[in-house]
Amino acid sequence: MRWVLVLCVAVLMTACQPREPAFVSAAAEVGDIRDVVPAVGRLKAEGETPVRPDVPGRVLVVLVDANAQVTAGQPLARLEVTSSRMDVAEANSEVEAARAALAMSMARARESSRVLANRRTLAERGLYSAAAVTSAEAQAEADAAAVRQAEASLAAAGIRARRAGLAAAETIIRAPISGIVMARNAEVGQRVGPGDAEPMFVLADPLSTMQVEVEVAEPDIGRINDSLTVAFTVEAWPTETFSGRIHSVLQSPRVDRSFVAYPVLVSIENPDGRLRPGMTASVEFVGTDLRQVLRIPIRSLYFVPKGYVYAPPEDLMRDLRSKGLTEPAALNAAEMGVLFAGGKRRVFIERNGRWERREVRIGGQSREHVEVLEGVVAGERVIVGAADPAAQRA
Repeated sequence: MRWVLVLCVAVLMTACQPREPAFVSAAAEVGDIRDVVPAVGRLKAEGETPVRPDVPGRVLVVLVDANAQVTAGQPLARLEVTSSRMDVAEANSEVEAARAALAMSMARARESSRVLANRRTLAERGLYSAAAVTSAEAQAEADAAAVRQAEASLAAAGIRARRAGLAAAETIIRAPISGIVMARNAEVGQRVGPGDAEPMFVLADPLSTMQVEVEVAEPDIGRINDSLTVAFTVEAWPTETFSGRIHSVLQSPRVDRSFVAYPVLVSIENPDGRLRPGMTASVEFVGTDLRQVLRIPIRSLYFVPKGYVYAPPEDLMRDLRSKGLTEPAALNAAEMGVLFAGGKRRVFIERNGRWERREVRIGGQSREHVEVLEGVVAGERVIVGAADPAAQRA
């Protein structure tokens, strides 16, 4: 009798134990949905133009300083050029020599043409052979080619002479564009030349438009596209958010040990001039930014209970039967087609340990949540997985 009593108590205790939930669920709730790619960038002028002299020389006067606004053609500096008058005289002598060579070539060509015409006339009378005429034609062609070569040599000598004259006379460095002087590297007495690594000046387009060069980490670069909006802040105005648009994604990576990033250029407007080159920008590439909307975990859109089979409307079922599509997998695929065509998705609501199918209309989404426009109310629990993995079918 004692053993019977113990057994009854054990049975009652087992029956009173709470059942393990069959599913993992989450409540539909009001919250934010943000899908952003964070990154850091640096502001720079949209276009920069280095200014170097065309000829070597020594700086006599610097006429502008950094941050100066300049217009195209405005003098920036004056040079004392190192080319001498002897260089000009030598270049002019080359021109005269080339002109004399051309005159000689033209004289030979005229003589060759006269000889050729004379031999052709005599050959018609039988006084010259065809071979003699052919020889005269070859000489005339050779002398004509020599004329063309002499003309080219004269043209080249003329270019060199003009360049030498420019080098001896041109002493003013002018702004090639209108804009702002970003850097001034020229000092009085400094020797400069066209091949210098550091230009005399760096000019930039007016700073009413600028760029942010952003480094986006390799895992995130695939999420960057033209549809994203760009928001950023700078330390000078930390409470203000500025905006921009993606200009281009550069293909050349920047590698620092194991870290790989790709530069993304963002165009921005700067009408009041508050943003300056060199400022550090905290950037967000925004795909979705919804505040205080009804949301559910995005995993709930992909959960399917074990053994679930879609039961289509009768007219659709007849059509599927006629095509031999009555297997569970075919029926479930048909369900997705019907839902997508109507702009809907499917979730399963948990009720007393059981699931209930529900059609929902969704809006924006992030990697974790999706906005629900209709079909679910706040507080209802959507199933995101099975407590026992064997109870879920992918």
